[in-house]
Amino acid sequence: SMDEAILVLEQVTLLGEAGAPVLREATAQLSPGAKLCLAGPAGAGRSCLLRACAGLTVPTAGRILLAGVPFESLAFQHPLIRRGGLGWVPTSGGLLVNQTLRANAALPLRFTRKHSKASAEEEADRWLAALGLSDRAHLRPHALDPTDRWMGALARAAALGPDLWLVDRPPGALDPTEAQRAARVLQEASGAVLTAFEGPDPGGSRWILAAGRLSVEESHAT
Repeated sequence: SMDEAILVLEQVTLLGEAGAPVLREATAQLSPGAKLCLAGPAGAGRSCLLRACAGLTVPTAGRILLAGVPFESLAFQHPLIRRGGLGWVPTSGGLLVNQTLRANAALPLRFTRKHSKASAEEEADRWLAALGLSDRAHLRPHALDPTDRWMGALARAAALGPDLWLVDRPPGALDPTEAQRAARVLQEASGAVLTAFEGPDPGGSRWILAAGRLSVEESHAT
C-alpha cells in the first residue's frame, strides 16, 4: 500500500532550473529495501528529481512523502531526516569544507544518532576502507578529487545506515574498481536506494525519466 512505501510521489509536477517541466503529474512509489536505478537521457532532470525527493527542491504541484509523511516547507524538519533516515549523495559530494573526510563521514552519526566521536569515526573508517578511501581519510575536501568527494559522501551515507538512499550520479566515469566498490555498497544497503549511478551491472527495476514523464521498467532478472 502507499502507506508502507518509503518514498511516494503524488501527482508531482516539478520545474527544472530553466523553468521547463522535469516532471508532469507523476505518481510513483518506492518500497522499503527496494533498489532502483533512475535512468534517463542527459538533461532530463534526474538531479532535480533526486533533490526534490531529499526535500531540497519544492514541487510546483503535488507532494512527496517519506515514510508516509509529506514534506512541509523545510526539509530538515522532516521526521525521517531528523532521525538520520536519509542518506543524500549529491554529485558534488556536499562535504563540509573545514572537516576531514573522516569527520565528514562520522558527523551525521554523531548528530542524528548521538554516537560518541570514537564510535562514529570507527564506523566511518569501516566504510571509507570499503570504498578504498582509507589513505585519504585525513584530507579535507579541497585536497580530494571530485570522484573521491562523491565516494566520501557514499561512505557518509553508509555509516549512517539510512532507510532511504538518494544517490546522484558520480561527477565523472569511475574506474572499474571504484565502480565495483560503489555498486557493492549500494547493493548491500539495508535501506531503499534510488540512484542515478548505473553500476557495472545495474540489473533490477528502473525508473526512467524522459521528457517530463516517469515510467517504471520492471526487472526481467531471473
